[in-house]
Amino acid sequence: MNFFHHFYPSLLKVPGFLLEFITPIVKATKGTRVRFFVLSYVVSGLSLEVDDEKNSSSSKFSFLNSKKKQEFSFYTLPEYEAWREERGGAPGWKVKYYKGDFWSFSLFFSSEERVDKREEGKKLTQGPEQNLEKSQGLGTSTEKEAKAYFSRIDSHRKRFVWHDDAEDGGALELAFSKKKIEERKAWLAAVEPGTFLDQSQPEIGYSDFVHRELVLFSRADLER
Repeated sequence: MNFFHHFYPSLLKVPGFLLEFITPIVKATKGTRVRFFVLSYVVSGLSLEVDDEKNSSSSKFSFLNSKKKQEFSFYTLPEYEAWREERGGAPGWKVKYYKGDFWSFSLFFSSEERVDKREEGKKLTQGPEQNLEKSQGLGTSTEKEAKAYFSRIDSHRKRFVWHDDAEDGGALELAFSKKKIEERKAWLAAVEPGTFLDQSQPEIGYSDFVHRELVLFSRADLER
């Protein structure tokens, strides 16, 4: 983004020139789904296994011991953190982190508070009801997950749009220009807890991206 803004700024003003493909940062699941049921014929003694995903819910056959699977996908860490706090730490949920260190998103706490958060994280991972899995990026998504992402490509593909030279251009200058070092320090220090980019929208403004997503990445990079 900085490269194009510096050398070919007019390209960023072309709607859809720059695209982003988003995947979940955190996924929380709970419960199990029965994939098969057995249909037995007394006369023939034949036993069949049928995939429930290929049969409609109106089937005359019943599933035994079925339990509906719950799943939540989060594209920003602040949204996941708020969801988790609402559920008292979300005990019993299986949590998969696709990128980043477990508590690297605790960016808005003091050093002492971050230590407490990391210790809290360790306790959660060691607890009997917490099932934690850590991965790194899209490469660790399963084949099933990848197919699901691309089958809903319009929901995962985001288009960048340029709204205003002063607003969008100014935001990129603030984030990348060597002349804006002091302003950038103040910008990073002023981030409010709970800041995140709404990924439900099909288009992303450059200014929104800088002030709501890039700033979080920059803070995390400094923390590391």
